[in-house]
Amino acid sequence: PAPNLNGAAKNVPQEKIDAIMLNRLRKMFNAAIYYDYKDLVLGAWGCGAFGHNPYQVANYFYQLLFDEGYRYYFETIIFAIYDTGEKKNFNAFSEVFWNVSAKLSLDYDYGEQNFAEISATSANFYQNVFPHINFNFSAENFDEKNIGYAHGIMKNGLPFTAELWEYENVKNVAFYLPVIEEFFNVDEEIEKNKLNKVTGFSFDEEVQGFHSLCVGMIKTYFVASHEILDKYIDLLIACDLLKFTTNMRNGYGFILQDSTDNEFFCFTVSLQHKGEETAFTPLKWIPFKKNKTSALHLIK
Repeated sequence: PAPNLNGAAKNVPQEKIDAIMLNRLRKMFNAAIYYDYKDLVLGAWGCGAFGHNPYQVANYFYQLLFDEGYRYYFETIIFAIYDTGEKKNFNAFSEVFWNVSAKLSLDYDYGEQNFAEISATSANFYQNVFPHINFNFSAENFDEKNIGYAHGIMKNGLPFTAELWEYENVKNVAFYLPVIEEFFNVDEEIEKNKLNKVTGFSFDEEVQGFHSLCVGMIKTYFVASHEILDKYIDLLIACDLLKFTTNMRNGYGFILQDSTDNEFFCFTVSLQHKGEETAFTPLKWIPFKKNKTSALHLIK
């Protein structure tokens, strides 16, 4: 239940109440995800006898569904707000969610849409606390070069995971993204060879990769097509996950496969090359921890 502000939680500071409410709602959403529920009916939780402010509760739901991206796990979400008299609960939820229809227009079915055409002004991303790849790490998978990882959802519904590493005067970010079939729909676009050298956009140069997230994965092949790499770059730029600081693009990509045959695309970009900044990402990084065992699998 929600904390009872008219009872045991009457004198609890609001900051602590906020943390408890958000934590309990996350547990509720995670339970629904775990049991594969696709349709939710929600209410003005705690806004009756327990005395919660309906605007605050509506904002809890909004924060989790939109800022943390939980809404992408469900097909239908209904708020059934029972109210009488002045309708304060109904009005509060109506005001907080007034622009939902505009946000929902950003949804895409990536089997049918052209993601390269998403405009940067209408697209963005959410970093969230519920990862799309479950993993732990043992110390041998990374060292001081590996800085951290991040995960979230683009506003078009696509999940992403990323990691950052730095060595000497080079800083790289690797994005782990779904394999978008429409990006790979032209014959001879993919060179299915295990290459030692990957073609760059403006010049060819051998690079070192210090990927940690893909340890234990099967690397099926490098993607040598500039056209495919450009499409993924356009997608990352459109969703504000990447911005180049010079007029030169760079990057390389390869297809990975986990033990259950799930495939995803790993795209690596140099953020800093020979001491010069070449690109930027606004992601906030979670530091790697060396006290866990190694395991990695992709959640469909």
